[in-house]
Amino acid sequence: MKYQKIRGPSLKKLELEIRSLYGKDAIVLSTREVPDEGWLGSKIFSRKPKEYEMDFMLPEIRDRKRGENLKAGVLPEIAAVPDTLMRPGFDVTDEEIKALMEKDFSGEGRTQPPAGPDELFHTEKSQHTLERGLDRQPFPASTRRVERGPQPALTGLEPNLRAIESRLGQAHFGPDFVASFMNELDLSLSRLDVREIRKVEERTLERLKNHIRTVPEIAPVSGECRAVMFIGPTGSGKTTTLVKVAARYHFFKRREVSLYSLDHVRLAATEQLKTYAAIMEAPFFAPLDEEEFKLQTEKDGAELLLIDTPGVGFQDLEKMERLASFAQSCQVRLEKHLVLAANTSPYLLERLLLAYEQIGFDKIVLTKLDEGDFIGAFIELADKFSKPFSFLTNGQDVPGAILEAEPALLAGMALKRP
Repeated sequence: MKYQKIRGPSLKKLELEIRSLYGKDAIVLSTREVPDEGWLGSKIFSRKPKEYEMDFMLPEIRDRKRGENLKAGVLPEIAAVPDTLMRPGFDVTDEEIKALMEKDFSGEGRTQPPAGPDELFHTEKSQHTLERGLDRQPFPASTRRVERGPQPALTGLEPNLRAIESRLGQAHFGPDFVASFMNELDLSLSRLDVREIRKVEERTLERLKNHIRTVPEIAPVSGECRAVMFIGPTGSGKTTTLVKVAARYHFFKRREVSLYSLDHVRLAATEQLKTYAAIMEAPFFAPLDEEEFKLQTEKDGAELLLIDTPGVGFQDLEKMERLASFAQSCQVRLEKHLVLAANTSPYLLERLLLAYEQIGFDKIVLTKLDEGDFIGAFIELADKFSKPFSFLTNGQDVPGAILEAEPALLAGMALKRP
C-alpha cells in the first residue's frame, strides 16, 4: 500500500486530480488546510494564500507519467486545473465531491468524508458503528473475548468469492476467521449477485465493517474531566500519538488539555512533551511516584489529561504492575488506550493483547500504518477481544498524520491489499 500527498489551491481540484489520475483505486484518507509555517499548525505569522493538502493511498502506482514523481515525493502542480474540468475515468457528481470534503477542525465548514473505502464500494455506513456516547459504557466482561472454533473451508467457490478469500488472506486475517467470514459472505449473496464482482465487494465491505468497533471521540462533555493514558510496548509511538492528540484537541477543538509524562527512562521523551506543552501553553507534569501523580490529577483543572507512559514488554510483569498502580492512582475518570504499531508481527499481537488485558485497556490506537501490512490481524484480534479503535496514525507529522478510526476506513484498507 502506497501513501501519498497532493497539494493545491482547493479541495475540489485536489479530488479531481486524484480521481482523474487513478480513478477509484485511490482512497482519500484526510484533507486539511496547510498553514504558512507557525508552531504546530497554529497559523501564526501566516502570509501565503490558502493552500490545501490531501492524503491518499494506492494499492500500487498505475499512472506511468506521474508514477516516478509520486514515488520520489514530488507533489503534482494542479493550479491550472479549472473547476469545470471533465473527470475522465470515473463518474462522480458535484454533490458526491462535496460529500467527500473533510471537516475542517478549525471550524470553517467542511464536511467529513465517508473515509475513502465507502466511495470505493458505494455502501452505506455500518449500522454497527458505535454512537459517540457509548464510549462512556465499557464492554461487559462477559463479551471481552469471542472464541471461534475451527471453521470448515468452503470448496468450489465462485471465482469472485475466491478472489475475496485471497485478499483477506493477504491482509493477514487468520485461516479460521477467513473460513468463517467466507461462509457468512457466501450465505448472504444470491447466485446472481455472486457473479458480479462489484456486488461481492460491496457485501464484503458491509460484512467486514460489522466486525470493527470504533469510538474516535475521547473528549468529555463540557464541564467534565477525563484522563487518557497511552500504554503499549516500546517503539509503538505513544509519545508521538499523544502530541498529535493534544494538538488536535487544543488547536482545532479548543479544549483545555494538560500533558503528563510517567516515562522516567527516556528523558528525551519527557523533554519533548515538556517542549510541546510550553508551545501550547498547557500544564505539564512529570510525577515521580503514584502519590505525586494522585495529587496532581486531583488538582488539575483541564478538561483532558493526556498521560504518556514508558514502553512495557508483555513479559515484564513488574513494570506492568507499576503501570497498573499509576492508573489506579488517577483521580480523574481514566481511559487506557493501547498503542500498537501496524508493523507488529501478527504472531505477537495476541500475546500483547493478553498481557495488557491483565491491567485493562479500553481502546486501541493503531500507528505506523505507512509501515505495516498486517491490518487484518489487528481487525481480527480487536473483534476477538471486543475492543474498539480510537485513532489511526500514518506518519510523524504534527498535528497531521492522525485519523479518527472508522469501520469503513479500516475495512477498505484490508480489502485493498493487492
